[in-house]
Amino acid sequence: MKLNTLVIISIYFTMISCISVRKAFIIEVREQLQNQSISNDNLEAKDIQSLPECVQRYMNYIGCIDKPKISNVQILFGRTKHIKEPNATPTDLRFCEQYNFSEIPYRNFYMNGKMKGLSFEGKENYIKGKGNMKIKLLNLFFVVNLKNKEIDQSALVTYLAECALIPSGFLNKNIVWQSIDKNTVKAIIDDNNNSVSGIFYFNEIGELIKFVSDDRYYITTENKLVKMQWIAEMGNYRLMSCGLKLSSYLKATWKLHEGDFLYFDGEINDINYNKTDIKN
Repeated sequence: MKLNTLVIISIYFTMISCISVRKAFIIEVREQLQNQSISNDNLEAKDIQSLPECVQRYMNYIGCIDKPKISNVQILFGRTKHIKEPNATPTDLRFCEQYNFSEIPYRNFYMNGKMKGLSFEGKENYIKGKGNMKIKLLNLFFVVNLKNKEIDQSALVTYLAECALIPSGFLNKNIVWQSIDKNTVKAIIDDNNNSVSGIFYFNEIGELIKFVSDDRYYITTENKLVKMQWIAEMGNYRLMSCGLKLSSYLKATWKLHEGDFLYFDGEINDINYNKTDIKN
């Protein structure tokens, strides 16, 4: 390979690495926002009649019936802690923003904070059937950049759980429902050769309180990917700017052999729907 070619390749990869995680997040979300279709119609009771009873009860409880159909959701987090591994010191995340879309399985989560005094940015997404997890330290180099089939499946599990925050996602044609009892239902979602499932647990008044899946992969301290039970918890429902009554927190826990590992504990400050652009 000629020297000039090596120099060009080196410059190219240097330029790529210099793009901040935040900028990449904005580019990806903006592209999806520009390609989306936003309906002018309201979601009506007849639109959800095919859903399991407990899911219908949830959608009535949060107040999305006779409101505009939802194409996308912006989730803004407040106080949020992330723990890398069991018994590690929690990392306080300074800013977290997320976008999910209902028409197709799409999820993009951005975070920044400080880890051992060093600034970092991170991004987790599921786009066109591919999952990706990145963490960039000091805006200089990636300390995490995971892309594989296990990450694809794990990211789709997370998207499925978070359909609770973008209720039109429950109507996605990719989802098959299997009722268990009046407060419990199993959902199976297929997308781009990925197939995962999980169980939604609702309380008597209609609130979703828990989602459990055995299809997500845990990254061990030896950097191995192992299937473990994953639990997402929601609660303390309140009225958001979008006009719906939704969970004000999101907690994620791994059910490890040695015990429960709560690794994400986030307060949801606000939720907005049908965004047409994203701020830089």
